Amino acid sequence: MLDFLTFQSFISGYILIVMYNIGAFILPLLVWHFSKKICQKLQLFRQGHDHIKKLVWSSLNWKQRMLLITIFTAILLLIEMVWRMMIEFLIAYMQIRDALVLPHGVIQ
Repeated sequence: MLDFLTFQSFISGYILIVMYNIGAFILPLLVWHFSKKICQKLQLFRQGHDHIKKLVWSSLNWKQRMLLITIFTAILLLIEMVWRMMIEFLIAYMQIRDALVLPHGVIQ
């Protein structure tokens, strides 16, 4: 435990996988949930949000709406891919470090 607190050992790859799942699946749902809650609780914000949503959505035709949804989905997928690549990089870094530092035959 003390080695972990003094950074003598790295966190496990399993912890990084758990962090990836939290960041990729749970965090976006929590952000969406809390933003909906904030919109419901703050009356002034809710009125402005509803007015702007109606104004923008009514000024777009169905092709523009589909384009907007497609762009939003593409941005969300890009963010998810970058998050995945960051976690993969950290896991690969730890594997490379273990291969260089640990004695041969210890890595499973």
